[in-house]
Amino acid sequence: MSAESAAILSVDRVSIEFAGVRALDDVGFDVPAEGVTAVIGPNGAGKTTLFNCVTGLYRPRGSIRLAGEELLGRPPQACSRLGVARTFQTPALVPELSVLENVMLGAHGRTSGGVLAAMLRSPATRAGERRLAGEAHLLLERLVPEISGHTPVVGLPHRERRLVEICRALLSRPRLLLLDEPAAGSTGGEAREMVDGVVEASREMDATVVLVEHNVPLVLAVARHVVVLDHGRLLAQGPPDVVRRDERVIDAYLGALA
Repeated sequence: MSAESAAILSVDRVSIEFAGVRALDDVGFDVPAEGVTAVIGPNGAGKTTLFNCVTGLYRPRGSIRLAGEELLGRPPQACSRLGVARTFQTPALVPELSVLENVMLGAHGRTSGGVLAAMLRSPATRAGERRLAGEAHLLLERLVPEISGHTPVVGLPHRERRLVEICRALLSRPRLLLLDEPAAGSTGGEAREMVDGVVEASREMDATVVLVEHNVPLVLAVARHVVVLDHGRLLAQGPPDVVRRDERVIDAYLGALA
């Protein structure tokens, strides 16, 4: 396998059920390390369940490997330390904190010095905090320049809340960034501009993006590889132009959009 086509994420025969219902059924695919991979499918297809498995929230059967390292059986904190970051359908922000403080939460795995250094507020600890705050400001200025880092997150529009959460995920310097419906609440050119900005920032950090998205024209425009789930099973995968012509995908999901 060439360096260009090497998989950053390998999902192998992953299955999980809830109350006797298979949410994922023997799902397997690879995510190329280059470009954007999109996971699409109708509601209830298992897309968010898949993200929950990759991030350690669920423990399915099978295997999920990040750059060859097994993720299954590890708690979410361990998956994060290995380089997995994600956002949620509904942005999970801390309402009592400001925009900048919420973004800074993404740096928890990058701090060093231990508990004693943090308690004593050593010069090295303070310098590290300033450096990370500077990175957080740069991300905010790049992706959501219309708001100040001192702004409370309470009351922010949905689009801005989503971008703040993405900035927090990027501050962790992930190898794999999972975006759950990043364009929700955005339309047309606004959605494309937002996703392009996030993808470009991720590329500069050498982070691979996997997104769940219902905006099919957006998916076809930005994704290099598309994975289609339906009722918990892998329906199809491949380049967008191939997937969009697959009769099974047209019947199950795309319909007239294909």
